[in-house]
Amino acid sequence: MAGFKIFNPSTGKDESISDTDIKAKTKKSAQWFRDSVQGEFGKSRSKAARAAQAQLSGFEKEANKYVNRNATLEDPEFKKNIRTVKRAEIGRLYMYVYDPKHKRTLPYYDVFPMTFLMDFYNDGFLGMNMHYLPPLLRARLMEELLKHKKSATRRGKKEEYLNISYQILKAAGANKYFKPTIKRYLSEHVRSPFAEVLEPQWENAIFLPTEQFRKKNRSEVWSDSKAEIR
Repeated sequence: MAGFKIFNPSTGKDESISDTDIKAKTKKSAQWFRDSVQGEFGKSRSKAARAAQAQLSGFEKEANKYVNRNATLEDPEFKKNIRTVKRAEIGRLYMYVYDPKHKRTLPYYDVFPMTFLMDFYNDGFLGMNMHYLPPLLRARLMEELLKHKKSATRRGKKEEYLNISYQILKAAGANKYFKPTIKRYLSEHVRSPFAEVLEPQWENAIFLPTEQFRKKNRSEVWSDSKAEIR
């Protein structure tokens, strides 16, 4: 597949990205997860979290071909971009363990979502679970989402978030990409702390191969998602 342009928040420029680039980024993201994220879920002893960690174990040798450990991964600022929070906020990216209320009737579901939160309800929240798209389409969606990036001061520090809602994205013409990711979650069925990924590591997070689908495999889920956006 031919490459296309996507905005890189680290450089502030549009850059080409291809299937080969996506593969390399996925390897790097897997290593990032092991180095800075998985400990947050290991504390909960959740089966879904352990399964996500196990899924990444096979990437170790391949990841070393693509990642320079003496650069990003050993940066003292690196691990500061992931933290456990008790309360989620709109426009920010979270990972958590989820046990759906209606799992017996759902055609399939992800028990380890990676979600940009969009809205709150009395009993839960609405979000975009990036796992429902294959990596290349995640990159395309992210290109749309970054157009809605804003800054705010939180805990005395300037941080980035997305100024998004279902209505905003639909009006902006991004529906082609985000529609398959829209999921509603019940707060009582979240089975772990929220691990918030701060903006400097959004790119690593969106390429994480940690989806934990039940009833169907990821290829089948992604096939349905592709059909939905055609």
